[in-house]
Amino acid sequence: MVLRDFSLSDNADTFAADICVVGAGAAGITLARELGDRGFDVILLEGGDKGISASAQELFTGESVGAPIALDEGRYRVYGGSTLRWRGRCAALDPIDFEPRPWVPDSGWPLEAHDFGQHYRQAWEYCGFRDLGPSDADVLRKRLKFNGDLDNSPIRPYIWRFAPTGREIYQDWAKRFGPRLEKSRNVTVLLNANATALVPSPSNNHVEAVEISSREGKRAQIRAREFIFACGGIENARLALNFAEQTPGLFESVSDALGRYFMQHPKAVTAKVLPEDGQEIRLQRMFNILLQPRGTQYEVGLALSEKAQRDLRLMNCSGHFRYVERPDSGWWHVKSLMGRKGARSPAHVHFKGMLTDSKRIASNAARRLCGRHSLLPSPDALFVAEVEQVPDRDSRVMLLDDRDGLGLRKARIDWRISEVEHRTVLSFTHFADVALRRLGFGRLQIDEGFSTRGTMANGQLRESYHHIGATRMSETGATGVVDGNSAVHGVDNLYFTGSSVMPTGGHANPTLTIVALALRLADHMMQRQPA
Repeated sequence: MVLRDFSLSDNADTFAADICVVGAGAAGITLARELGDRGFDVILLEGGDKGISASAQELFTGESVGAPIALDEGRYRVYGGSTLRWRGRCAALDPIDFEPRPWVPDSGWPLEAHDFGQHYRQAWEYCGFRDLGPSDADVLRKRLKFNGDLDNSPIRPYIWRFAPTGREIYQDWAKRFGPRLEKSRNVTVLLNANATALVPSPSNNHVEAVEISSREGKRAQIRAREFIFACGGIENARLALNFAEQTPGLFESVSDALGRYFMQHPKAVTAKVLPEDGQEIRLQRMFNILLQPRGTQYEVGLALSEKAQRDLRLMNCSGHFRYVERPDSGWWHVKSLMGRKGARSPAHVHFKGMLTDSKRIASNAARRLCGRHSLLPSPDALFVAEVEQVPDRDSRVMLLDDRDGLGLRKARIDWRISEVEHRTVLSFTHFADVALRRLGFGRLQIDEGFSTRGTMANGQLRESYHHIGATRMSETGATGVVDGNSAVHGVDNLYFTGSSVMPTGGHANPTLTIVALALRLADHMMQRQPA
């Protein structure tokens, strides 16, 4: 691999490749590695550098006019993309997420769940899982002694897996896959290379080149047979909208759908857990991030059953439990002394607090040394719900008149949250309360804004940084931007991939599906290879 800083290149430079991939996050790095290994000459463009910089992040600023979104948070214009702040939480979409659902307008993928089987298996490996360990059923039954306790309930236990990170907190795919890419003879990575325009063919059904620019103003063209944009859930849409303004004929088939159907996974702390006497530790042993000395880490929570979604006309939804040390507990003093709680008290105050709870501290220290999760004495336990959204044409990414440092118009986002999401979260939280009582753990004290079955208090559902849908897959250009192969409708060599192409989002964190989509697209590139 050639790793090159485009900002230091000659202005007259021109580049050529079989395939140009724009965006070096999880999707782009996956594509570059797969395509390079299969013999394609690949140029991978990254608008940022090896480290996060304020000037690169400034290009993400824009305006939020609907439900609040911080456009420059949760997105990173850097080699590795948002994997630099990704902790590796993985889950696949449920089969129902791919289906057309009569109670969900504009739902349904132009693919089926079984189309993703092979690519999900590969995606787990890409995300760092050498094996997935025991099945969900075995984890619940053998380790947690969970034996059909919620059968016939509208909710079910749900398991997320965390990709191993070694001693690191975050994944950082530039570090993880950079050495592998460096061994490839077929991949060139250009840093500080921002796509600013497309050069269409006279017939407007083919892209001949992409124009790039550094933040300092150096410019060049990349010529290729295929162009793939993997820039993230908002940036894919913003770039497409800018390109459509520059060359309207290229996007004529999808002009009305561009930027529409923007979604996230709205989330909220919906309740406080009130454990039964003596159940605090048992609750944490069951519903928690379950660390292990070796191998896969698990998080056990709850999810809405498929039957409940169908019967009650609800969206997909899940919830997890968050445990917070109470101020002045012994473990709180340990973390404060280590600087993890922003403590300002003198050290002797923390030592004194630790002495009053030395037995539990020793027990937790031993658990952590053995690779196990902490068990907090009498923690504040919170229930956090995360919900799928109904596709809404009026929830959208648009353009401001203001331009960024590259001359492109900035994003203006009108993110909308519907009554259906409100109703789903409220129903789900009530079901979780019933389940905890049934399991003997205690009950949920539902937040005052959620305490009735009416509309939830405005603003309680907040963003998750899971940006979905604004260049969505569809059968036609009337309701989406790309087809089932991620190709832009009406253009024979232009693709968008990532969470922006997902027609619906389920409740699962999107990164695993993003990687699966990239792997599926790599297979499609192989099928298009000239004989």
